[in-house]
Amino acid sequence: MDCSEDHFIRHPDNCAQLGLGCRSCTSEAAERLAQVSPGMAPSGAVTLFRIMFEQPVCRVQQDSFLHSYQQVTTRLPETELAG
Repeated sequence: MDCSEDHFIRHPDNCAQLGLGCRSCTSEAAERLAQVSPGMAPSGAVTLFRIMFEQPVCRVQQDSFLHSYQQVTTRLPETELAG
């Protein structure tokens, strides 16, 4: 099981059981989001982060999530960004 499975509830205790740190879990989620929805405005990515990671303790990773999302989208070819 990884932090992307549908039945997985994102909570630091669950992440720790899987051997994931907060940064690795949020970065992985940001990378997957960028692959399926590249070119999203930063405000949209942040909104989705807040929905996916609703635990208050996870909120400190918001900037890291956005940074990871932007890093992936800058590496995508223009054809993928055009949708």
